[in-house]
Amino acid sequence: MAEEIQEKGIHLTKQDRLAVFNRHQYLQGSWNYERMQNGGWCYSMIPAIKKLYPNRDDQIAALKRHLEFYNTHPYVSAPVIGVTLALEEGRANGEPIDDVTIQGVKVGMMGPLAGVGDPVFWYTVRPLLGALGASLALGGSPLGPILFFVLWNVIRLAFLWYTQEAGYRAGADISKDLSGGKLGKITEGASILGMFVIGALVERWVTISFKPVVSTIQQQAGPPAEPRLADPRPRRRGPHAVRVQAAEEERLADRHHPRPLWRGYPRPPHRAALGFSPRISGRCANENGAHCGPHPATLVGCGPV
Repeated sequence: MAEEIQEKGIHLTKQDRLAVFNRHQYLQGSWNYERMQNGGWCYSMIPAIKKLYPNRDDQIAALKRHLEFYNTHPYVSAPVIGVTLALEEGRANGEPIDDVTIQGVKVGMMGPLAGVGDPVFWYTVRPLLGALGASLALGGSPLGPILFFVLWNVIRLAFLWYTQEAGYRAGADISKDLSGGKLGKITEGASILGMFVIGALVERWVTISFKPVVSTIQQQAGPPAEPRLADPRPRRRGPHAVRVQAAEEERLADRHHPRPLWRGYPRPPHRAALGFSPRISGRCANENGAHCGPHPATLVGCGPV
């Protein structure tokens, strides 16, 4: 059908379709909450409208026709605009294609194709390329971000161009026989493809936590815990510990209350019990406990201490 249109009347050249392709990359450059992507869609169609409708009134009517509501994934919008180009081309050459038909094709294709674009591009292709580039970047290679940027744009541009051309060629056949049910088949095929891709990715991207509760039982408070008591049994101490404690007490007593050492000074009971010798400067005590010889610090003579 495209060859017949080229022979009989106005047709879109490859340069015209390339102009639409370049503008279509900015589909979301003018976005609004009422009609979504209609501004970017109409901006993309301007080169084709100027070529197909030389009359200014026809151009205004075509622009108004393409300012209706439109919203889909920006990449899978390429086959939709290809089909629309073919329909506009057929209408410009006198085929019975009205505004409702063109808008119906757009609405019938944009919904199912939107369900394909999100899982394929946002959830599969882009994360895979990003992971590849990040792994190279973490290894210290500057090729990581370059590889991600180049591969992503090559895939994106190739998909936009070739799917637009595929839609343009298929759209010529649809405009030839609108009563043959091809529009319904395309919409149905796009719906099946979108649901198939989404269903295949549900297990990967969707997590459902299902924890059924049969019944709830509140436990009763038990008796308070009894505090642990100290062991009432006295702690047994060995003879070595007794001697160490006695020596420490004597050392502290001598430091704070020094006593003079002379003959006849009574020996402390605990020292005598423990077998300590009397502390006499410069002299030692004999076996009977008497001093041997006079000492400057003691009285003359030897006797029992």
